[in-house]
Order: sequence, then C-alpha cells, then structure tokens
Amino acid sequence: MQFILLTYDIRDDRRLRRVMQVAESYGVRLQKSVFECWLSDDQLGDLIDELKKVINRRSDAVRLYRMCAACRSLRCSHGEARMLEDLDVLVW
Repeated sequence: MQFILLTYDIRDDRRLRRVMQVAESYGVRLQKSVFECWLSDDQLGDLIDELKKVINRRSDAVRLYRMCAACRSLRCSHGEARMLEDLDVLVW
C-alpha cells in the first residue's frame, strides 16, 4: 500500500463532479479538491485510468503525489482538519 495525495483543478462543472466522485471512491477528502488515499499498485493504476477518461488534458489538471513514510510523519493539521492514519492492515 502506498500513501497518495491527490489534487485537481477542473474547469468544467460536469467533469469536476465526475472527478470528485472518482476521487471519493479511492480516498478521503481533505479540502474541495484534495484527497488522501491508501492505494495498492493496482488501485493506483485504476484511479489513473478512471481520471484519464474524465478529464480534458488541455484544460484540467490532476496531480498525484506519492508520500513516503518520512514525509507522512511530517504532516500536521490544525483546526478541524483530520488526517488519514497510516494503515498496517487492510480489511475488505
């Protein structure tokens, strides 16, 4: 499993809703267009494939940041923000 930070900027409301739905099926929303995700390699590939089908590559932007354990340990939040905890076990 790998920790992925997903961000996007989508120019069309219809595509924006679809990208949001895809992102929500893979991760936890932090802000309107920022998600934290714990994904296997297969899930990451599926996420990328789904997003490519929705976005307009000329006008939209989607970014995926893979965060190592050291980077995750440096995260902090303030206020009502909650962070996705590291997962040792995945239960289906």
